[in-house]
Amino acid sequence: MKKRTMSEVAAEHAPQWRTAMMVLATFAAIGALYATYSQLATSNRGVQAQVAQTINQQLTEINRTFVDKPNLWKYFYQGTRIRPSDADYPAVMAVADMHLDFFEMFDEDYIRELPGMGKEGTNWKLWQNYFKDIFRTAPALCLRLSETKNWYSTTTIGALWTTHCEKSGHWKG
Repeated sequence: MKKRTMSEVAAEHAPQWRTAMMVLATFAAIGALYATYSQLATSNRGVQAQVAQTINQQLTEINRTFVDKPNLWKYFYQGTRIRPSDADYPAVMAVADMHLDFFEMFDEDYIRELPGMGKEGTNWKLWQNYFKDIFRTAPALCLRLSETKNWYSTTTIGALWTTHCEKSGHWKG
């Protein structure tokens, strides 16, 4: 029996080695894709947590205003109308701006991607109830929106205007 050289042995087994290497490369690629997917999912959860925190911080800031200036509460939660001649008018309009800017945030796609914030999501419905209730009890929002409608999108703020302000006449002051 003739001794074979390394080259001959390698040439004989080359197809099996190529197949084994392709299988290993495929598993490595699948592992890399899974790791990338896992990393993206973790990153997405982190972004969602930051967005939820931003919503919470902005609402807390609005609520803190009422702790610092309780005399403004009646203009937003008790249906009291405000007139430009009232001493509280500048502060009420500033708080109305805070509310409207907060509401405008809900027009962003990244908000709708939060859990429960899809069109039929439970959290989305709860926020819609909040918007409806605050517009019902805060004529100041409609008054301010009548002055600044063109600052906001027509989807969220425009819908709130049409649904709550135009029909109620709250914007007339």
